[in-house]
Amino acid sequence: FNEVETVPSLFIFIGNFTSRYVGLEGGKISELKAHFKALGELIASFPRLMESAKFIFVPGPSDPSPSQAFPRPPLPACLTSSLSDSLGESAIIATNPCRIRFFTQEIVIFREDLQQRMQRLTCLTPDTQETKSFFQHVAVTVLGQGHLCPLPITVQPVYWEFDHAMRLYSAPHVVRPITAQLLYGEFDHAMRLDSAPCVVRLMDYMLRPSPSVTR
Repeated sequence: FNEVETVPSLFIFIGNFTSRYVGLEGGKISELKAHFKALGELIASFPRLMESAKFIFVPGPSDPSPSQAFPRPPLPACLTSSLSDSLGESAIIATNPCRIRFFTQEIVIFREDLQQRMQRLTCLTPDTQETKSFFQHVAVTVLGQGHLCPLPITVQPVYWEFDHAMRLYSAPHVVRPITAQLLYGEFDHAMRLDSAPCVVRLMDYMLRPSPSVTR
């Protein structure tokens, strides 16, 4: 991207940032901190990107966090301090989920294996006459509930004081739930995109908000 005519305005890095769960073990924390430092130095070596773009970092389920309840806080400052020092104001250490206001559009990023969890907890088999894609049923459920994680509180805790951060009313222009499946769907003029997590393979998508094109 450093050589293209128009540099992207925003880069979003979504966890998990390691292939293995990172708890409170000192060795793993130190290793992850070193990786973030190296990433910050790498990005800083491209002046055009630094001048024109912002870099958002959204934590995943296996990244360090005080609890598994939603919404999850940003990555700890002890991990990202070197990254922030290298990128300055260009680095945004975000929550999960996070909301992005891009000109007139609202983009929601949510990192959770939602489809897998909802499929495991399904009481009734979804009707396959209209569609055989389970993701389509998940998307309709999320839209109908107006909530990013319509699971029982006993299965997925939510901080009640911050539950409004999980709501989808009114519907944003783009919802990006990052799960274990690679799927795509479109409902009620709001795009829904799923992609594989970093523990399986690295993937990247480019979104052009104006024509609502993703590749």
